[in-house]
Amino acid sequence: MNLAAGEHLVLVDITSSDHGGSSHFAIDSEAAFTLRSPAGDKGVPLATIGTFDQSEYIDHRPGRRMQTDHPDYRALPEAAPTAAALEAFASWVKPFEPSLYTEENVFGSNVWRTLAERRAVPRSVLNAILPVPEPGVLPVFEDGDCELVIDLGAERSGFIGFELEAPAGTIIDAYGVEYMREGYTQHTYGLDNTFRYICREGRQSYVSPVRRGFRYLFLTVRGNTAPVKLHEIYIRQSTYPVAEQGSFRCSDALLNATWEISRHTTRLCMEDTFVDCPSYEQVFWVGDSRNEALVNYYVFGETEIVERCLNLVPGSADETPLYLDQVPSAWSSVIPNWTFFWILACREYAAHTGNEAFAARIWPEVKHTLTHYLEHIDDSGLLNMAGWNLLDWAPIDQPNEGIVTHQNLFLVKALRDSRALAAAAGATEEADAFAARADLLAETINAVLWDEEKRAYIDCIHADGRRSDVYSMQTQVVAYLCGVAQGEREAVIEGYLSSPPPAFVQIGSPFMSFFYYEALEKAGRQTLMLDDIRRNYGQMLRYDATTCWEMYPNFAENRSNPDMLTRSHCHAWSAAPGYFLGSSILGVKRGS
Repeated sequence: MNLAAGEHLVLVDITSSDHGGSSHFAIDSEAAFTLRSPAGDKGVPLATIGTFDQSEYIDHRPGRRMQTDHPDYRALPEAAPTAAALEAFASWVKPFEPSLYTEENVFGSNVWRTLAERRAVPRSVLNAILPVPEPGVLPVFEDGDCELVIDLGAERSGFIGFELEAPAGTIIDAYGVEYMREGYTQHTYGLDNTFRYICREGRQSYVSPVRRGFRYLFLTVRGNTAPVKLHEIYIRQSTYPVAEQGSFRCSDALLNATWEISRHTTRLCMEDTFVDCPSYEQVFWVGDSRNEALVNYYVFGETEIVERCLNLVPGSADETPLYLDQVPSAWSSVIPNWTFFWILACREYAAHTGNEAFAARIWPEVKHTLTHYLEHIDDSGLLNMAGWNLLDWAPIDQPNEGIVTHQNLFLVKALRDSRALAAAAGATEEADAFAARADLLAETINAVLWDEEKRAYIDCIHADGRRSDVYSMQTQVVAYLCGVAQGEREAVIEGYLSSPPPAFVQIGSPFMSFFYYEALEKAGRQTLMLDDIRRNYGQMLRYDATTCWEMYPNFAENRSNPDMLTRSHCHAWSAAPGYFLGSSILGVKRGS
């Protein structure tokens, strides 16, 4: 926004749940200006107003919500256009914590630049990245900084290092991004992905202690009084040590490239655990890791990392018996499906490795969480709970309270899959009891959540009892995959797999495509699977992707920006072709 001359008050409402992060303010003016705090604090030009309610929202514990109905909270936006108007709210205004504020903003200086002039790269600069003994010489500009944009050629994950000669006080700013195209840069809002190095005099080297994921590196030299000699810049890739065991090649170059980006994505998301992505959270998300483990079996064949991940999950039982969706974590969050996928992954790992000792050891942990999930079965006979009820980045009806159909369906599958683990532990009676609960739950799903007129399962029943009017391919796919749809209904949904009704919400992420491909394999429709892989992963390759995207283009969060094709450009929950091209298309199965 452009501001007129005079005093202005910036009031930012940050009332929301928060997963950590930062806020940035960038101000540019030809005239001198000063920033000051409404709280009168001279050290930091910010103040906090509130908090208006002290209740804590923990999403798997019903009945605890942040309230924003305080009259002062509602009155603030209209009553506080100036600092003077804040006097009525003086009891709420507090100085900002100085340790949380800085004006040394590497991210901001890369995103909000008053001027950026592109120039041809001279040979003297190219020396820094060419295999020659001479250093790259980065010039001094009287009225600006020297910025290099380095394309690594593919996404990487690791530690940035360099060796250079510079005058004392020279600032080196580094900023990594995943995607650039035709003048557009996808900035990493919510993740700075930056660091600043301040030089001593002379020749020196540095390796950042923080792992970063990116393809393009902005390296900016600021404040140097003489040219900087850049001897070397590199990234020390840091991923789980894998043996290059798997391979795939056929007559279709697009499928070969798709398999390769799936393999590369999976490797970049293997650290000491599987992680969601190398750039953003870099977190062991429990649900993601089930798909990642299956892909890994075919592209790398590693098993120790899988067992480590599976063993970590029950460690969150001290936080909740429903198990957290990311571990270890201080963020108290439960995605029920992620726990159900963990149970599927335990069964798949035991079957893949033949490790009956693991199955017997993990069974009590599986029994523990399933027992507590069954306590959330309501009087209607369905799972009804508060949680982050997620399955896909798409506008399906999946409220964070109520009866969510896809969760009930995956609970059926988790209960049934647990039998193989129970058998290894000699807990046959307990396994039979869970199987009986699965059958009863499936029967109730068919009785309550099927819409005969629409010939489909509804997405949910809201907490207030309102039946959803949303019908999604996600819910139909899961009903088919989990074996709840039987007889005529199974045949109807099998038809939807090849001809999705246009009025249904369509699949929005490669993660959901994983389950769609499982359903297609069950139906023996591998040709449809290949068509879908060619279409959806082909569009990634058309944009020069070297890794698999988190979402398909035009997902809900980025429709206002057509240049933003996805959020994360490297997300291993999306590497499905690395598994299905081998297991389903080629039919390479593990021995029984």
